[in-house]
Amino acid sequence: MIKRTLVFVLLFGLVCCEEDVAPPQAEAQNPTLQGQKKLSENIMSILEHYKQEDPVGLPGAPIPDPMDIPEFSHSFSVGRMNFKNVKMYGLKRFKIDHISVDVNALKVEAELVIDKLDVRGNYTLSTWLSRSAGPYTVKLTDVCLLYCFIRMMT
Repeated sequence: MIKRTLVFVLLFGLVCCEEDVAPPQAEAQNPTLQGQKKLSENIMSILEHYKQEDPVGLPGAPIPDPMDIPEFSHSFSVGRMNFKNVKMYGLKRFKIDHISVDVNALKVEAELVIDKLDVRGNYTLSTWLSRSAGPYTVKLTDVCLLYCFIRMMT
């Protein structure tokens, strides 16, 4: 578990490096040095996080929580449902279950598990005979997500 987590940590650090920080003059001339410094900061932060007994999430990951879901609707044979103001809660609380790395193909697959996700919003149900509306909540447990990252060469 530690070996595959460490590989994921290193690859996540490569993917999440941001180079928008204003560097000192000596580093401004060498973008490789800038990237290496940012990469090492990301890796150190992630390693500190994974020293915990049961780490949840990933520090610095740009995951929205709650995540806004755009309005949508669905038609049935007897009516139509509209969903508005929908938000999903709990995305940041994932655990890494499995990681697969193909260095030659520059591909990383990670299976993430989220113990609990909540989806909350408002609905409107319109049928031929009636109309109803109100809030709703959907509770999802033991959600498995497969994350795949492929770096395309340019």
